[in-house]
Amino acid sequence: MSKFIDLQAIMRELIYGLTCLWIVFTSIACTFSPVAEPEGYRTSAPFQQALALQEQLRYDTARQLFLTLADQYYATGNEAAWLDAWQQAAHCYWRSYQSQAAYRLADTVARLAALHLPAHDPILAKAYTIMGNVACDWRTEEGYAQALMHYQQALRIQQANYRAPHTALAEAYERLGIARFLMDDYAGAIPYYEQALAMLGPLTPGNADVYSKIYNNLGLQYQGLADYEKAVACFSKAIDALESTGHPPDSRFAKFNKNIGLCRLAQGEPAQAQLILERAWQLEREVGEPGSVLPSYILEGLGDCYFARAEYQRSVGYFQQYLLLWQPMQEDGNNARVIGLHKLGQAHLAMADTSRAWAAFSTADSLVRAAFGADNFARVRTLMDLASLASGCQARSLLQEALSIGRKFVGELHPLMGQLHLALLSVAMEAGEEDEVGAEYQRAAAAFLLEADQQPLLANISSPRDYVHLLEVYGEWSFDHGRNEEAMACYRRALDLLDAWQARAVTRQTRSWLQEQVLRLVERTLTLAHETGTVEMETIYSLFERSRAVQLKQDLQQDQSPSGRRARQLSRELAHYQQQLNQAPGHLDSFPATFWRRKLLETEAALKAEFSSLEKVSSNWRPVPVQLASLQRQTQAQGETFLMYCWGEKSLFRLVVDTGQASWSRLARTDTLATQLTEWLQLVNQPPYEWGRDDAVQRERYRQFIRLGVALRRVLLPLSLSAGRKLVLLPDGPLYQLPFGALPLSAPAVDTGMDYRSLPYLGRVCPWRLSYSAATYLAPVDRSRIIRGYAGFAPSYDNLPWPPALAPGDSLRLSVLLDAESWSRRPVQLRGAAAEVSEAGRRFSGKAYLGDRATESSFIRELGRAAVIHLAAHAWLTPADPAYSAFLLQPAEGEDGVLFTYEVAEQDIASELAILSACHSGAGPYLHGEGALTLARSFQAAGCPATVLSLWEVDDGTSGTIISQFLQLLQSGSTKSEGLRQALDTYLEREARDWQTHPYFWAHLCLAGQDQPVTLGHGFGWRQRALYGVAGLLLMSLGWWSWRRRW
Repeated sequence: MSKFIDLQAIMRELIYGLTCLWIVFTSIACTFSPVAEPEGYRTSAPFQQALALQEQLRYDTARQLFLTLADQYYATGNEAAWLDAWQQAAHCYWRSYQSQAAYRLADTVARLAALHLPAHDPILAKAYTIMGNVACDWRTEEGYAQALMHYQQALRIQQANYRAPHTALAEAYERLGIARFLMDDYAGAIPYYEQALAMLGPLTPGNADVYSKIYNNLGLQYQGLADYEKAVACFSKAIDALESTGHPPDSRFAKFNKNIGLCRLAQGEPAQAQLILERAWQLEREVGEPGSVLPSYILEGLGDCYFARAEYQRSVGYFQQYLLLWQPMQEDGNNARVIGLHKLGQAHLAMADTSRAWAAFSTADSLVRAAFGADNFARVRTLMDLASLASGCQARSLLQEALSIGRKFVGELHPLMGQLHLALLSVAMEAGEEDEVGAEYQRAAAAFLLEADQQPLLANISSPRDYVHLLEVYGEWSFDHGRNEEAMACYRRALDLLDAWQARAVTRQTRSWLQEQVLRLVERTLTLAHETGTVEMETIYSLFERSRAVQLKQDLQQDQSPSGRRARQLSRELAHYQQQLNQAPGHLDSFPATFWRRKLLETEAALKAEFSSLEKVSSNWRPVPVQLASLQRQTQAQGETFLMYCWGEKSLFRLVVDTGQASWSRLARTDTLATQLTEWLQLVNQPPYEWGRDDAVQRERYRQFIRLGVALRRVLLPLSLSAGRKLVLLPDGPLYQLPFGALPLSAPAVDTGMDYRSLPYLGRVCPWRLSYSAATYLAPVDRSRIIRGYAGFAPSYDNLPWPPALAPGDSLRLSVLLDAESWSRRPVQLRGAAAEVSEAGRRFSGKAYLGDRATESSFIRELGRAAVIHLAAHAWLTPADPAYSAFLLQPAEGEDGVLFTYEVAEQDIASELAILSACHSGAGPYLHGEGALTLARSFQAAGCPATVLSLWEVDDGTSGTIISQFLQLLQSGSTKSEGLRQALDTYLEREARDWQTHPYFWAHLCLAGQDQPVTLGHGFGWRQRALYGVAGLLLMSLGWWSWRRRW
């Protein structure tokens, strides 16, 4: 049997061994001449210049300078300086991805330091640290074990030199954390960083630099886990450590701010991220070192912000500046230039500028070939970019070349290979090659799986996002080609995976993306079911309910309970481990794959245990799937008709459960319906006095109102709807803006002129209410706490300090969310609010907080005491971030008087009903699967079972009249929906002015939530309290008299 010997490899190892022996024996034989100050080299200008280049991330240039200095120190006989310069050069080798050279040089330094330096010299510890860094990069089990060994050696050296607390010990523990960090095990790294902080002792000017560095690195761990709030807290502590010890501003402040900005961007807040990054840019311009690459990373972040905001032209400008800053750095910036060209091309592509996008992608590909070689793994991404702009044979050729490169590095079972096969699938679809489409689908599906499985679980999929997209693409193609069973199987499998993923979703961006995906797949599945007519009713119902959730409730309870916080942390770790499986080679026995799979399974088991614990604490934490049979029983028992809508990209669907029977239908195209809805809303939510005094115009608008309203009613509501039937409506999409109560059921039989008063409105004929999902509809009301009575609030705005003195964080957030004009506009006094609340408080023996007494703290206090809370106040909306929509109350000492939505959601509300007589309290941005994120919704999230809300600006006088009548009906025992129906009917009958019977003045009021009667009129007013007080005194007197007689 013949044997092949690699002579070149043997010669390389022989030369390397002889070189090491020569260095060792030469150093032993050499007699070093004494130098005046052997340690002064670190403060010399050349050494400081090399360190500065290293700080600026210019590692190739810094390495060359360190090697030059090492030769000079060797010639002068300065052992420590010579080895230190070599150690620094080895560090630069490692940071510039030349691991083999870094390890050899660090190993040589360690051997020579053991011979010529004290046994525990810090240079030896640094050499071990570099060898550990390189071993981590091997991404093998052996390398990981070797890295830990080297880091432990470095720690023992520092422990021999120093006692805790000491910065050297802190840095040694930090390296053990970095071992995990370099293996992308962020959760495993965190305890070591915390131990490093414990080694530092109290914060002083001497250790502030190390404090800030460790806090920054700890923040990077949390950033890697997508725990962005904790990451921001760590970056902020890094800044505080320097500021509180008197450090003048320098580039580190800019770097930490840059990290905070990138976290905010990852949280889906590009506007706030932009502000922070611009602050970092300004700071770096003022205090940064010349030649630093930090400005380029800030520019990259700003480009990403504008890209996220769809301002692609501005993002192009920032990416171009980013590239210009890297241009002079030659080898130092090759990798950064490739990244910048990719982002520049994506921005041009988003603007449909394909020629410039092709130029950017082509330049990136040429740069990779010139700098790293034609077979470098980085070319896979550049070839994929080019293929996205090509078509036909050219696209297929580029993708096949990328496949051949990818196989050499990651094998066939890898998510990147799955993305390539997915792209080839699209090429085959365009070419009409049915057999090739099926083959590429199978290849792509196999590449995304960690193990072969026909029905894979989420944990067995390396890249769930790509896998769901694959199912969606192939399902759509199957549907178009009449393969309905295959299409249905793909859609159902994708929905099952998304359901499992939602339990792990951490960031707002991910949750939003998941809901969008679910809704799109639900629409396609419903469309397919409508075409085939073979899907069972239970499955149809599950599709309607599937796209709905109670995310605000989930967020609240996760944050408030220990189990919830632990579950969220585990969810982040699980998402991170899933992501690491994306990067690991697909071979099942390879070290990274087995390591991350073990981590994934361990964390998944822990997460399931936390979920069980959390559900025991709060049964409503995760919406329990409601069976259709339960819904049918409830509607039949209550005599209600339940209507659920699903507003898709193309079609509107409706599910009806009435008298125990269920049916569904596809109603209309959403584009046509959206136009009708917009036109009708313009006629409803605009007061008639703004139309002018032309009678012809007024009559024409009246006819349009009836015509469009009746048309919408015929589409949205069942034709068999009977008078008096109670309705429960679950709107979707733009239907959340619709005042259903103002829909005319039919046009007048006889033209009697313009008469808004006598039209057969839905709100006059049928009691109706809104709900968010079937789960919330069936949820029982918590009556464990018996509360009674009424509490009303009517703040005064005449002498209100403006703008309010907000906390710094809230002020910064609102400066992004509100324009200067809105912020500067002082709220006007609501003249009828005080009389409305005062009368209600007197009538129902309740409490009326008027003027200065209507404070934020008193309102929060009454949320746990009064059965009915009534707020007549101003409010503002922040659609970009609903958490900062707010009610404006009276500021007390230590308060700002602004009650934000997030503050409401943090309360434990015991009240049975919240009446929110504030402008737009029922309006807000719509989030698929969540509904409208409104001010009123926050009360429901905090436990309030029912709210009366307003869809647009409130008319002060008419709202007070209707609410007063509504409260009287509640006091007499009416249900909420019937009470509101009768109050509206009474208003329309008794209002003397015809023009105020227009729906603008009354249709904005809606009921959302539960319908049970409330205990309103049995609160304890001052008369009752006085009576009970007198009775108590009499009883005490009688008892005292009896006791005296006994003795």
